[in-house]
Amino acid sequence: QVVIENGNASPFPQVLGWMSQRHDYFTAASIALDLLHDAETLYHLWKNAEKIDEEDEQSKLKGLLDGIIPVKILENDGQTPRSSTLTQLADMTVGCLIKGGLAMHRTLIKFLT
Repeated sequence: QVVIENGNASPFPQVLGWMSQRHDYFTAASIALDLLHDAETLYHLWKNAEKIDEEDEQSKLKGLLDGIIPVKILENDGQTPRSSTLTQLADMTVGCLIKGGLAMHRTLIKFLT
């Protein structure tokens, strides 16, 4: 049904919501951080989860990212941030990191600072 509604790709809120419903907060937070282009915090999350070298996790993340409609984080002028999109992604990131519990608390602190 999702493919019929969205085609080959889905909007990020739908994908992150689905991952959260499955209690896969690590993957949802990873997707959100990648979409925010926050490589430093993403690396921190993966390093602290000791998944930095797990090829299966990296392949899973890349596959999920391929199935998400590209996120436009800048307005048409190429300079002005799209605040609603960034706010939504940041809120979803914080929510996933909180739900991820103690294992993700250091990454949450890093993301917020």
